[in-house]
Amino acid sequence: MNPFDEEDAGDELRSLMLAVDVPPPGADVQRAITTGRRARVRTAVTGGATALVVLAAVGTFVAFGPMRAGPSGSAAPAAPPAPRLACAPAELPKPAGSADGTVTSMDPSGRIVGGYVNERQPTPVVWRDGRPEVVPGVTGEVTGVTSDGTVIGFELVDGHNTIGWIVRNGHASNLALPAGYQYASPIAVNEHGAVVGGVGTAEPNSSVPAIWSADGTVHLLTVPAGVGDRDLSSAAGDIGDDGTVVGDVHGQAIAWAPDGTPTVLPRLPNAANGDAMGIAGHYVYGSSGHDAVRWDLQSGRVVRIPTQVDSGARAGTASGDALINGFGVGRTLLQPADGHAVQLLGPSGGELTGAVAISADGSTVAGTFVVGDVNHPVVWHCG
Repeated sequence: MNPFDEEDAGDELRSLMLAVDVPPPGADVQRAITTGRRARVRTAVTGGATALVVLAAVGTFVAFGPMRAGPSGSAAPAAPPAPRLACAPAELPKPAGSADGTVTSMDPSGRIVGGYVNERQPTPVVWRDGRPEVVPGVTGEVTGVTSDGTVIGFELVDGHNTIGWIVRNGHASNLALPAGYQYASPIAVNEHGAVVGGVGTAEPNSSVPAIWSADGTVHLLTVPAGVGDRDLSSAAGDIGDDGTVVGDVHGQAIAWAPDGTPTVLPRLPNAANGDAMGIAGHYVYGSSGHDAVRWDLQSGRVVRIPTQVDSGARAGTASGDALINGFGVGRTLLQPADGHAVQLLGPSGGELTGAVAISADGSTVAGTFVVGDVNHPVVWHCG
């Protein structure tokens, strides 16, 4: 590893995190920063004095037969124009004394938004019906919320490792660790309170995918042999309400059925990697190479979502609408399955924007916009 200052690198890593779901435990900080700068796999951006990156995958999976790529990896047929949608931004208020705010997550109803304020010394925050509340009993950043108010997140320690926590019914506790592991990075929580993410050691890129059941018991997920680049970390990225899980293993999108059986999700032709980032109904949203893709779990097909943004699909709806987080590399878009894409603009129309979550009914999108080098939390109301 090239020499570098870990404290400075920790600051730079944090500056690289827009709507971050957290670096995997044991991640190599210098590698993460370099990877972010190169915009490899995940979306790296620079805006003004701010460098921001989405670092984690979310998604889920249901049992299905063998999957296959669409014909020649071609884009899905263009939908007929149907400008049925407009999305209006509304900045979320920050708690008194907060310098900035970043959104990381939202519950399926769109009523509760999660994130943090004061990025150099993060304070976890949720917005309930647009009103900010500091999450009691913990520090760091929120990474997931549920409609009953359960909150998960992490505290960054040692510059690049993480301690995971959960707040349920007002009670805060650290997530359990399997024997031999020191760090946990929770990334997503389902409506039943099951949590997924990664656990690791102090060794670089040591993260492995893990799941915490609603009672707090932790289990390691099976990692398929011979998959991906062993120099890359692995983590579970999301869990559906039926208990199915997706994530990425060494740079390849993986799905785990409820019984824990792993399946490698297919890539588009000529794509070296894949990343599952969101689930809604029978659709999974993510990236294959630098293309946004949608997996249809009923038909077993993966198709490219036609966009002009070098970025994956961050999330989507059960009707096929895709959320494209093009922060810094293109426009941030809501791409309806049956109409023209809608650009998600900041309040003044010219700010950099990034979106990370969409409600189940597609009426609310949550994210962040930047003015100068300051992040601001925002939701878009669409209809």
